[in-house]
Amino acid sequence: MTTPPALSPLARVLYQLLEGGRIPASQVSRAVIVELRPLLDSGAVNLVRAGAGYTYSVAHRQAVKSFADSRFPVGLMQGAAGADLSDRERGVMEVRDSKRTRGVGFEYALVRLAPGLELLRTDGPVPWHATLPEGAPSAWAVAVVLEEESAGDWRLSDPDAHIAVVENLDTFSRVDLADIGVTAALFAGGRLSSRQIALLTSLAAAGHGILHVGDYDPVGLEEYLRLKELVREVSLYVPEDLEALFKLHSTPAILQKPRNRSALARLRTVTDPAVRRVVGLIDAENGCLEQEAITVAHRASMDT
Repeated sequence: MTTPPALSPLARVLYQLLEGGRIPASQVSRAVIVELRPLLDSGAVNLVRAGAGYTYSVAHRQAVKSFADSRFPVGLMQGAAGADLSDRERGVMEVRDSKRTRGVGFEYALVRLAPGLELLRTDGPVPWHATLPEGAPSAWAVAVVLEEESAGDWRLSDPDAHIAVVENLDTFSRVDLADIGVTAALFAGGRLSSRQIALLTSLAAAGHGILHVGDYDPVGLEEYLRLKELVREVSLYVPEDLEALFKLHSTPAILQKPRNRSALARLRTVTDPAVRRVVGLIDAENGCLEQEAITVAHRASMDT
């Protein structure tokens, strides 16, 4: 018997039970067995000996059919017609809930580029590149798609270009790229995803340096160390006036959370020079500094 494409492992098992009356136990995962528990407990499906192994066999077909209809309201065969559906669309078809599935299978990455700089993807049948139009506002960014399987092979048109990883959207849109010594910036949006890290790994392999621009607190420092461990070619942005910024703008509020104090204790044992300097300032001022202080200081210097 040929099994058509189905929406999930459970759907495939139910299809075989309804069409053939049985399925080898070796083809049923533990996760599916858990989902089949109502049918097993009621006796609608039984585990029986078959030769040298075991088989799940249907005892009450109508009960199995009713169970399948309740779990897959549009039918077990809809997977064949919906091969191009996203995970969330598939979730609606399968269990009437888009949030029960993993996501949309891709994500958008926002990248700011200096005038004339191009972001290029060199793998695939058609070379791809993105740049901003001449005269575009400095806060403009390009959006690129990062697929689930691989970020692809990426590089910047200037082989000496560096890219910043900026944690917060406000800083990402306002920071002067030249002021922090880069010509491109990736919006991290908090903790970097695996796809974003794959993109940065590809850029690092092409010879581009990566600058981490995050909050100067335990969470931001641990994210920097995580990225450095995965990508290697990463440095922490430490402005020359960081000590003055700490004195002006640091706050003890972040350190009131026990998990942040525990993280700070771990960071005190790190040998990375940049981390040690920031941890020293956190201890000295008994407070942490949000990255927005960088743009505040830059704008203040422009006004004087």
